[in-house]
Formats: sequence, structure tokens, C-alpha cells
Amino acid sequence: MKLKCAASVIITYDNNALMRPEGKRFQLIGGKSCRNKSPVDTALRETWEEAGLRLDPKRLELIHEHKERRIKHTFFLYRLTEPEATGNFTPATSTKQPRWLIMTHLRKQMFHWWGYWRAIRVARKRLYMNLLSFVPAT
Repeated sequence: MKLKCAASVIITYDNNALMRPEGKRFQLIGGKSCRNKSPVDTALRETWEEAGLRLDPKRLELIHEHKERRIKHTFFLYRLTEPEATGNFTPATSTKQPRWLIMTHLRKQMFHWWGYWRAIRVARKRLYMNLLSFVPAT
């Protein structure tokens, strides 16, 4: 039995994450893979459709993979630069406008699926470890 695949992207800038509202809760930007498409291709396509944002595939960081039943979900972290973050995000499809949420204010109850929360926690660790290891030039 072949696994179905899905990919999501945690898009961050300045301790904020871009999330897609779904009712009273939120989802990460992403979706199911098309046949014979890689998780990276899926992440790029879904980000364009749901946020109107073109990502550089070289800057996608694989942070987590989760297998549940027959679905393999791949999570990526993408750090926006200032010019990218100040742009207007307009979804290419008829989805709701994504919103910036403060990373430290995100809670498990805000998401439809616990797998999203797990990926957020991994992304937080990755972001904060980079901040702690930063040594300014003297």
C-alpha cells in the first residue's frame, strides 16, 4: 500500500508565523501532494495558492516528518527576508487571507490537528537555537 503525501510550510519573520485561518482555528500553509510530486514541489505550489508567495526552494528547511496511518506529512521552515515579509500576500485561490501570529503566543488549542502543533514546537526550537548561537561581529 502506497503512502499518500502532504507538505506544510511554517513561514516566519521576526518571531511571527504566517497561518491560514479555518473557522476559529488555524492551519499551516500546505496540502496534499499531487501524484509523482515531491514534498518540496507540493510546499511551493501550496504556498503560492494559499498565500500568493513564491518561495525559493533552496531556502526551505526540512524540520519534521510525520507518518500517520497512510499519510506521510513533511514540514518545512521558511524564513522570510524583510522585503518578502512586507509584501502583500494575496492567495491565488479563493482561500482566506493568511494572518501573522506571534510564535510565542501559539497554543495547541489553536490548531485543527496536533501534528501542526508538533511542527510548530520543532520550528520554535530551531529558530531559538539559531538566536542563542548568534555571535555578533566585534
